[in-house]
Amino acid sequence: MRWSAHAGLASVAIAQKQPDRAAHHFEAALAVIEKNRSDLLKTDYKLSFLSRLIAFYQHYVDALVDQGRIERALEVANSSRGVSWPNVRGPRHPQSRTRPRFND
Repeated sequence: MRWSAHAGLASVAIAQKQPDRAAHHFEAALAVIEKNRSDLLKTDYKLSFLSRLIAFYQHYVDALVDQGRIERALEVANSSRGVSWPNVRGPRHPQSRTRPRFND
């Protein structure tokens, strides 16, 4: 996956103390994720994919915070919410869920 390659290159750039290069690769990875979000979630390996994706977002947010780019870190953290569990659980069937009834 291209986004994973960019994430790896971003990690290397961070280790080499090259924050601009790391930011470039993090942004490239985000662009790939956003462009292919629906296709990425169609795989049979959703759980392992999501755990890698969550780790990517956490790593990127940490890197942004370390660079003092708090506003961008918040933007990335908020954008990660659209990728997670609601998109993976599948169709909801509220009719099939029973709610407990409490006696007053």
